Amino acid sequence: MKLSKTIEGFMLYKSGENLAKTTLRAYQWTYERFMIWFGDDLEIESITTVDILKFLDYMKNEYQPKRLNGDEARLSSQSIRHIWTAISSLYSWASPALDIPNQVRGKVPRPKAHSAERVPFTENELKALFKHVMPKRAKRPRSGLEYKLALRDRAILAILLDTGIRNQELCDVKIADIHLVSGRVKVFGKGAKRRYVQLGEKAKSFVWQYLAERDDGDNPKATLISTHIGEKMNRRWLSRHIAQLGARAGISECYPHKFRYTFAIQYLRNGGDVFTLQALLGHSSLKMVQHYAKIAGTDVERMHRIASPLDNFFK
Repeated sequence: MKLSKTIEGFMLYKSGENLAKTTLRAYQWTYERFMIWFGDDLEIESITTVDILKFLDYMKNEYQPKRLNGDEARLSSQSIRHIWTAISSLYSWASPALDIPNQVRGKVPRPKAHSAERVPFTENELKALFKHVMPKRAKRPRSGLEYKLALRDRAILAILLDTGIRNQELCDVKIADIHLVSGRVKVFGKGAKRRYVQLGEKAKSFVWQYLAERDDGDNPKATLISTHIGEKMNRRWLSRHIAQLGARAGISECYPHKFRYTFAIQYLRNGGDVFTLQALLGHSSLKMVQHYAKIAGTDVERMHRIASPLDNFFK
């Protein structure tokens, strides 16, 4: 069967698994480059293990990514591993479905991924960000749009920092999904899994003020955060916008996921527990949360001093 037809069938199969849109897009991105490398008219049966190894080597050492921010760095080790995973998944499905040999499993080693050290925002960086987006009432009569955009940007930063939700999750939140009195926000995460996150008092105030100034602020079907022309924002727009806000505030590394990381670290440092954090972040296991705990310094000894049943009994 032609490679293009095989990929078409696999994507149809995966679309029924209720995977996140971002996951499906990542698979499609890999397969587009896979077809460019081999040619979409090539029969998948003719692709060998050596061919796949050569493709992975090309993606690692020669492929030039075209990024919106102009970054010309090679793909990260994590990205190469994701490419391997996509190809492996394709063959795991195609092997029994089309009765062809699996040219990946047991033949193409899984690439090692080296996680880059993630650094949360510092207190000074957060102060600089919020200072930059602080609405100036004196400008309101002269520039209504500028005032409203400042309210929106402040609400964006507040939600990301106070909930740790992903950028796509924020893009998908509707006004009906938020209850400002309680601060409860309904979020649809990866695989359309529903969960609830919580806004603190300051974040609730910022969001309320933003919605109060919007013409459609009481429309439950409208998206919670919109672009300057009132359209639903997408994750690319949000990433670019956050980077721009950071640049104006003098912060070089500023992106949505950094708020998620900062939220997790600060949540634990402020006394939150890993199980509640797992639920808030929407992680299926404690593995990533335990990583946050290690960074936050919430070690067993310190936690035991706080929670020791016997010590507390004799207080």
